[in-house]
Amino acid sequence: MAKIGIDFGTTVSKVAYVDDKGEARAIAIDGSVKIPTVVYYREGQNEPMAVGQRAYNQYQIARQFPQNCLWIAKDLKRNLSRHGRPTPNPDITYVKVICDFFKYIKRNVELRVFNQEEVTDVCITYPVVFDHTKKELLTQAATMAGFKKVVMLKEPLAAAMGYVNYIQKRKDSFFKEEEGNILIFDFGGGTLDLSFVEERYSGFLCSIQPCGDDNCGGENIDRQIYQEWDKLCLSERGHHICNDETAIDITFLKTDCKDNKELLSDHFRDDINIPLRLDVMAGNEFLGMEVTRDKWEELINPTMEKASTLLRQMKQRIIDNKVNVNKVVLIGGSSNISRVKTLIENEFMITPEFIETQDVAVANGAALFVEYGVMPIKCYCERDGRELNSTIKFCPDCGTPNHFYDIRCEEMYE
Repeated sequence: MAKIGIDFGTTVSKVAYVDDKGEARAIAIDGSVKIPTVVYYREGQNEPMAVGQRAYNQYQIARQFPQNCLWIAKDLKRNLSRHGRPTPNPDITYVKVICDFFKYIKRNVELRVFNQEEVTDVCITYPVVFDHTKKELLTQAATMAGFKKVVMLKEPLAAAMGYVNYIQKRKDSFFKEEEGNILIFDFGGGTLDLSFVEERYSGFLCSIQPCGDDNCGGENIDRQIYQEWDKLCLSERGHHICNDETAIDITFLKTDCKDNKELLSDHFRDDINIPLRLDVMAGNEFLGMEVTRDKWEELINPTMEKASTLLRQMKQRIIDNKVNVNKVVLIGGSSNISRVKTLIENEFMITPEFIETQDVAVANGAALFVEYGVMPIKCYCERDGRELNSTIKFCPDCGTPNHFYDIRCEEMYE
């Protein structure tokens, strides 16, 4: 009975499982642990022609054949609804598309990881602000994909579990080192989620309700960059990037603007103020734009303001609960934007830290949750910190009780 966790993302998704040692591990599909949350259908067909990276590659083909974009189902998480239509085909609903996406993951994982053993159980993560209907639709899609048991977990709580698993793996003696209270800042392609993990004698506890915004992420910045190119195209060429001025050139948004964001994010780190020249092809026309530090800050400001508001909201919850933050951990690709570091330092006077598993922490937490229900318990002798078998209550050598590290959270907020 194989089990997996899926971090179902706006732009990319990740999948993980728990190995024989009880550790969560991300699974690469088509050479990467980042699986584009994209499904491509051929016109007139109900079954997908490509999923994941191969479907994302259709954006390049759509430069010559724009009509292909109509059949690239995208933004599934953000636009999930009962009545929406992700393609022109009325028979292809959002639930159908997500079902096909989950089938693709399930089939690949069974083949690559479990030696064709069926994956029966899955944990799927969702943002804090997801309503009950959207969770139902995700559950329905997973059931249609062939999973026998589907459990749901809030993304910030999955991130917390993934982080605790990370520090347990990297420490030689987890018992002897204290982490203190940790704020986890999970900033992805479409959502921002914050969770607070409090270290107690009995383990780690999500003692404060997490908070989040399902319309605050890297894709919002992509759209700001698109608007800047569109204004430039209008002023220099006399027309919009898209022939229909009320629409968006999805290919340009999903490829050029996304690449621009990543390049600008890498360039404007710390105190770098050197302008960066960007060149693109909008349709058949060449465009060039110089972006200064001030212009970059202007482009990201709407998203950063939303992030700042959420950060202050979480800070107030922490203050109200009369606890302190000892560490801030960054998770998610959008956390690489240097302004994030500044926001956190201004609010908490703490320099945030990255972890090696930042991109897959949520998927790892989901895998742990579906496997154990909580974090796997690690037991230690209270006298010397030596790890003990979790099935015994007392150290056989000195008689002291086991020291349990655990994380319990989801039952508090469901």
